[in-house]
Amino acid sequence: MLHLPDYDTFARLRLTDFLPAEKIDVCDDWRYLGHVWVAETDVWTGFFRLSTDPDRVRAITLDLAELPASTAARMLGALGIPLQAGMRLDEVVSILGQPVETHRFVEDRLSHEFVIGPPRYTTSCTIHDREGLIYFTMQSELPPAPND
Repeated sequence: MLHLPDYDTFARLRLTDFLPAEKIDVCDDWRYLGHVWVAETDVWTGFFRLSTDPDRVRAITLDLAELPASTAARMLGALGIPLQAGMRLDEVVSILGQPVETHRFVEDRLSHEFVIGPPRYTTSCTIHDREGLIYFTMQSELPPAPND
């Protein structure tokens, strides 16, 4: 069962809640999902706040292949998502339900998108052919992208 945070709790999360500040880069013009973001990142792990709403995290990406397992577990726990690195698609589906879309951006992995909730979140799980779940993203509802 999922125990998803309400939008206000999600919005207050910060990468510094999980990683030392000296490991984190901050960028105020990160381009992602058709928006410009204030991003706190550690390589491919990031917590993103819209530049038009810089106080609220709206998107999180987790590089499960690179994060220490204990850190990834704490992050996923805060999100109410009982996943872990290395899971196969059938394990992910048993937790998140059926994907609404699947994409192949790289030959050896598939990215599966899920809509979960309430509250409603869009998530993506990238599953490598050999290594299983390696990347996870989660977004609260976003306004239309400026170029839509």
